[in-house]
Amino acid sequence: MVADFDGRVTRVREKMQVLGGQGWLLTDPGDVRYVCGFTGSSPALVDGAGVTVFPHGVDLAQALDDVPWCTCIRRKGLQPWPEVVQVLQERGIRQLVAARQSLTVLAFESVTQAGVEIVDAGQGMNDLRGVKDPGEIESLRRAAEIASEAFGDLLEAIRPGMSEKEIAAHLEHAMLSKGADGFWFRTIVVSGPRSAYCHGAPTERRVREGDLVTIDFGPVWQGYPADCTRTIVVGNPSSEQRRVYAAVLAAQEAALGLVSAGRSARDVHLEAARAIEQAGYGPYFVHALGHGLAGGPLLDEDSTDELVVGNVFTVEPGIYIRGWGGVRIEDDVLVAPSGKEILTTCTRELIAIT
Repeated sequence: MVADFDGRVTRVREKMQVLGGQGWLLTDPGDVRYVCGFTGSSPALVDGAGVTVFPHGVDLAQALDDVPWCTCIRRKGLQPWPEVVQVLQERGIRQLVAARQSLTVLAFESVTQAGVEIVDAGQGMNDLRGVKDPGEIESLRRAAEIASEAFGDLLEAIRPGMSEKEIAAHLEHAMLSKGADGFWFRTIVVSGPRSAYCHGAPTERRVREGDLVTIDFGPVWQGYPADCTRTIVVGNPSSEQRRVYAAVLAAQEAALGLVSAGRSARDVHLEAARAIEQAGYGPYFVHALGHGLAGGPLLDEDSTDELVVGNVFTVEPGIYIRGWGGVRIEDDVLVAPSGKEILTTCTRELIAIT
């Protein structure tokens, strides 16, 4: 499905006018790809003249071929800011919308020293990108399918004695074989007591009888990611492992039961937190319940976001006990007109490998 770049640029301009800007400078690669489709390294300027990109010479041919509807201005040095400033001055742009928190010091100083006021975009692009169009949903759904299929392949191959790095490599190979363009983040595989590390990197540690193994992976399809986590056990699970896993699964089920358009993201988080608290593990749930994929709501106790049709986000409760281990179950969820659709489909039951 061809992306509606004209519609996206129109919405960016409308938001830009509300914020009080004459142009919008995008520096996040995902935002640039969203507004025009360019996947090289370049900021993009959206204004009344359209979309302007500033590729380095190594990306110029790609830009001219991939986004011929954009104005392409080759930058002379490693940094694009002299060319960006020149365009701002030529077009008389004095109020520029940009996400200040993501601007480098050099970018900020280059623009403001030229007499251009930066109007903070805040979460503007995140909000715009949070409501997915049919093409984006199709890409997110395919990424989730790749994740689910690849995890199924891993379950057929994983054995006691494999190292965390070997497990991660096997899963990444499976994701690429299923068609992934790459990975949103380095695959997480943590085992035994290390499974209490939410974002631990895989090591040479070999999984053994009695280990919990948490696996977090994120294939990308056409610029859109999946984000899935499963926790398995090596050998027969102990009674405590079963209790912790059941508490996490119950928390996820409770949260999923609330997902619908108009619901507060905060309420969904708190529903999962209450379930974990009631199970006796409240202090060990240490992060937000979920986050948007390629833009969208944050599900945590301080969120002011409201769920709307077209949001896609994760629901990922977890319990992490230092020195013992941890459990996380994560799925990708679409807010649909009729309620919700869980995009990731691998089993959520506790799997024991032998």
